[in-house]
Amino acid sequence: MVAITLGAQSIDSNAILGNADLSYRFSFWDGAVIPIGLGLSLILNGIFLAHHINEDQILTLPDAFAKRYGRVVEVLVSLCTVTSFLMLLAGNLVGFGAITSYVWDISDTAAIWLASIIIWLYTCCGGLFSVAYTDVVQGVMGWSGCAIMAFWFIANEDPSAPPPSIGFPGALTAATTTATG
Repeated sequence: MVAITLGAQSIDSNAILGNADLSYRFSFWDGAVIPIGLGLSLILNGIFLAHHINEDQILTLPDAFAKRYGRVVEVLVSLCTVTSFLMLLAGNLVGFGAITSYVWDISDTAAIWLASIIIWLYTCCGGLFSVAYTDVVQGVMGWSGCAIMAFWFIANEDPSAPPPSIGFPGALTAATTTATG
């Protein structure tokens, strides 16, 4: 259940829409940068930090930093973590709002507020347990949808789609040098 819950966490409107958008506009690798970076960060955290957290019987990353470096570092890491999750939440709200706006034909602002209310009610009604248990169902549905979407995109590729990217940051410099001469 933990593995499926962790896998389901990567299926959000921020990542799925962002990756699909970047892949469509440029190429596969432009969209793959985000999940590869996230996956790499999880692997590095597992290699370098998970053992210490498990060994010290602590619950959070700020706890690990507090034990080793003191209270000031714990507070700084906590602030960075909160800021990071606020940015993640903002991206997910915008993605959820974009989908809601499109489906129900309402303004983007109203859709983001509606998304906020839905997420707040969902969390208040079921708490973290509702998230953990429904992640299994959402994970299976989400990963199935991603696989189906990928096969559909491949089968229905538009010949006028943008050409493959030459990579980042070369895509910008190559276009500039080609245009200038």
